[in-house]
Amino acid sequence: MRHWTAALCGLMLALAALPSPVRADAVAPVWVARVQGTINPAVANYVASSIDRASRAGAQALVVELDTPGGLVSSTQEMAQAIDQSQVPVVVFVSPAGASATSAGALLALASHLAALSPGAHIGAAHPVNADGKDIGGKMGEKAENDVSAFARGLAEVRGRNVQTAEQIVRKSVSFTAQEAQDGKLVELLAQDLPELMKKLDGRVVRLRPGVERRLSTAQAPLLRVEMSLGQALLHRVAHPTIAALLLSAGAVLIYAEIQTAGVGIAGVLGAICLVLAFMSFQMLPIRLGGVVL
Repeated sequence: MRHWTAALCGLMLALAALPSPVRADAVAPVWVARVQGTINPAVANYVASSIDRASRAGAQALVVELDTPGGLVSSTQEMAQAIDQSQVPVVVFVSPAGASATSAGALLALASHLAALSPGAHIGAAHPVNADGKDIGGKMGEKAENDVSAFARGLAEVRGRNVQTAEQIVRKSVSFTAQEAQDGKLVELLAQDLPELMKKLDGRVVRLRPGVERRLSTAQAPLLRVEMSLGQALLHRVAHPTIAALLLSAGAVLIYAEIQTAGVGIAGVLGAICLVLAFMSFQMLPIRLGGVVL
């Protein structure tokens, strides 16, 4: 009996030492984030956190579906830095047909490791304007144009895209259709939808930075959508320039009303909340510090 027990134990140990079988369908997922509307601090925080979570979860890549009229250059710079430090390829996909990567959105596409457009989408018109959407005159306007132009050229140079065309979308506010953008080497791929994009990404070797490359195997990869958190979604809604301006005005009026009355009332509390949200929207107050204040 002891011999049988020893033999059984030896067999179990031998089986435990064998390598675990790997399933043929064990393909790392592709994470998908959706950016729609203006680019603001909430969007920057959402994209940066999605990149970080996808990297830690072992995702193959992060696809950012994009449809935006533009937004803050500072938020775009924050996302560009997050992409540059990413451990997974970041693909910006301007979709569906009729979608745009305008202004700051075009800069975000230039910052991505790979960029794709749906037929019928367009990209460009990244000339800097003020918060009211008007041209910035004088030396300040010239300074802003030169700065954003250098930003666009630098992104295009790093990703191997057309530097002259990238400069045109800033200095001349030129926009391109999907086919024109591919012909002009602003984007790498055209795809009708996500399934087609996954097929076209399959087998590509993506260069993250010098000496760091990733080969994609996306044909059968599952798609995992990552949504904005409640706080990000709320700030994204109030960060629209019109709403932010209304919050600033409402906050000032409510604070004035509080000053005119004795004690601490609801007007003062609401006014403070409106002002904090407005400052966060205009990026005068960092999101994390604004959250602490709230």
